[in-house]
Amino acid sequence: MDLLRLIRYKNLLLILLIQLLMVGAIIAPLLASYGMSTDVPFPELAVLLFSTLLLAAGGYSINDYFDHQTDRINQPKRVIPANKMNLSQVLKIYRYLT
Repeated sequence: MDLLRLIRYKNLLLILLIQLLMVGAIIAPLLASYGMSTDVPFPELAVLLFSTLLLAAGGYSINDYFDHQTDRINQPKRVIPANKMNLSQVLKIYRYLT
């Protein structure tokens, strides 16, 4: 659960939803209006979506790593999930995600 809080899984789900809506509601109709193919092969789309989610998760983790001192003052309950993970663990998670 601490890992999910670190990578802000709710934000990642929102990013995924927005990306899918962009493809289906904006990009595909725009391409269709110019007579271009709108068929995006699922494997390629899945890899693109997954890679952007991994990068976003890595960004959230490295943000917590560098802002841990400021967060101790401003948001004591939000510090690297409530001080249950140490900084070296957060850095390893970042390395694996990016």
